[in-house]
Amino acid sequence: SLGGSPTTPGTYPFTLRMTDKNKLFDEQAATIVVATAAATFTSGDPPAGTQGRSYSFRFTADGDSDIAFALAGGALPGGLTLDKSGRLSGVPGSAGTFTFTVQATGRSTSATRNVSLVVAPASPGTPTATPTDPAATPTPTASTDPAATPSESDLATFQPAPAPARSKGGWLPLTGAGSPLVLLLMGVLAFSVGGILLVLAYNRRRFTTPE
Repeated sequence: SLGGSPTTPGTYPFTLRMTDKNKLFDEQAATIVVATAAATFTSGDPPAGTQGRSYSFRFTADGDSDIAFALAGGALPGGLTLDKSGRLSGVPGSAGTFTFTVQATGRSTSATRNVSLVVAPASPGTPTATPTDPAATPTPTASTDPAATPSESDLATFQPAPAPARSKGGWLPLTGAGSPLVLLLMGVLAFSVGGILLVLAYNRRRFTTPE
């Protein structure tokens, strides 16, 4: 078993010998190449965000030790920040497409990635009704059913007519010179006048008649 952590890059040839219990052996030439560490991104592209909504995504990288992340070019959407651990988070304040470069720096190497982040516009909210002053706004009391409420044309053509009263020979109006009420009052008045005249005539004849 060959193991450990190489500290110096380079090419290392050597010979490996194998010996059994009878002291018989065999040899084989081998070469180990220790490459220079190279940081590479292992995370995918960040997903789209939405204006005004919380956003979080983490960049990851491998191939070197002590990797730290930073913004190497461009500009992040307003409201988002990128920390050393690769966490991109915050609340984007504006919509659009934002292009920037993220750099991952290790102990001896670094890598960069160009990022295009889309921030969608915020969804329109549900409109709310503005309260009105009940004292300034009259409250309707009539029915609002179109079938029960007459239209303006109906009101313009509708003319109230007096209720008819049945009389001999036809219908007479309740009011006016020929109405039953007026005729009744005139009859009472005529009867009263006739009665008074009759009493006066009787008394006059009584006082003028000789005994």
